[in-house]
Amino acid sequence: MAAAALRQLRVALATGVDGGTVRFNRVNGLVLQRLLFKRALERKPVSMFWFRVLWPLVWQRPFVMSVVQPSGIYCFYSKRLIERLAISVHQPEVVICSWPPAGNPFERDVFKTRSVQLYVLIGSRHEFSSGNWTAYRAESGFEFVEDPALSRLVLPPELEAAVYVFRRKPAKTRSSDGA
Repeated sequence: MAAAALRQLRVALATGVDGGTVRFNRVNGLVLQRLLFKRALERKPVSMFWFRVLWPLVWQRPFVMSVVQPSGIYCFYSKRLIERLAISVHQPEVVICSWPPAGNPFERDVFKTRSVQLYVLIGSRHEFSSGNWTAYRAESGFEFVEDPALSRLVLPPELEAAVYVFRRKPAKTRSSDGA
């Protein structure tokens, strides 16, 4: 109860609304939805151009984070940030991803990147909740297993979380007879 009271106090301080649900008006809601989300509360990479154009027009800006944080959204990422952190730029050997959206397109890029030897996925054990299970099943260059010891360390246990470890299979070497 104390945590709920603190959350309500934080929302009240940020928005000036001390009871009920904080809602955006039609204009602010439409601009924010188009700018920050694909649909509902599914975030998308944000265009810096459109952010600079549209953000000043949102007069309910102080409410944004208070409204989305209870849904687990603590920030938004620009397309430019994603490009500069993209695996093609840094060529990492290890990639860790926490709760990727179900059916996302980006995990395929992890498997295609030759430098990646280990991919650790923290997500749901329910395939419809997170991860690209179609890509996992189609991937022939990696072997993967759930690590039960690591899975038990993701809290709270009611999440039914799982930690999957993908290891790149060793490259096949050519035999000396050319076969």
